[in-house]
Amino acid sequence: MQLKYRDYLTRMLTSWRIRGIALGILVFVIGTFLYSAANPPPDAVNSPLKVFLIMLAMITPMLAAGFPVVAFISWRSEKKYLEPKQVALTGEGIEFADRDGTGLLPWTTYTYYLENRWSFFVWNPRGPLWFMFPKREFASPSDIEQCRDLLRTHLRVSRWFFL
Repeated sequence: MQLKYRDYLTRMLTSWRIRGIALGILVFVIGTFLYSAANPPPDAVNSPLKVFLIMLAMITPMLAAGFPVVAFISWRSEKKYLEPKQVALTGEGIEFADRDGTGLLPWTTYTYYLENRWSFFVWNPRGPLWFMFPKREFASPSDIEQCRDLLRTHLRVSRWFFL
């Protein structure tokens, strides 16, 4: 398994932290509009609605373009540390091996898991410890189902992934 740029983009689009930032920016723009609509300046050239629509037309594409850019920057900054790993999910936990060594992360290391269209995420909310399993790395659909069963058995499912 080796994480690629599209995995970073998937992680970013799945994370509620990034969604929250985008939502916060949109709420700020809408709040500014509502304030200016309630207290319009007497000598305004443009109406508050026109200013709001122009701001929305500028902010929305900037947010949409920002996701791939931030994912690319994150991927490039970590790319030199990303090396292929052999990963196996077992009843005891997540076994991994790379050129630096081998190890076992027991299931108690993580608390939750989330599955989206492209990947599985496992994490512990008490720290920055998380793991991502891209579905493209699985050999067959039965392997994906086996992974799903292991995660269901040992972890709690969540709809929130906050990283």
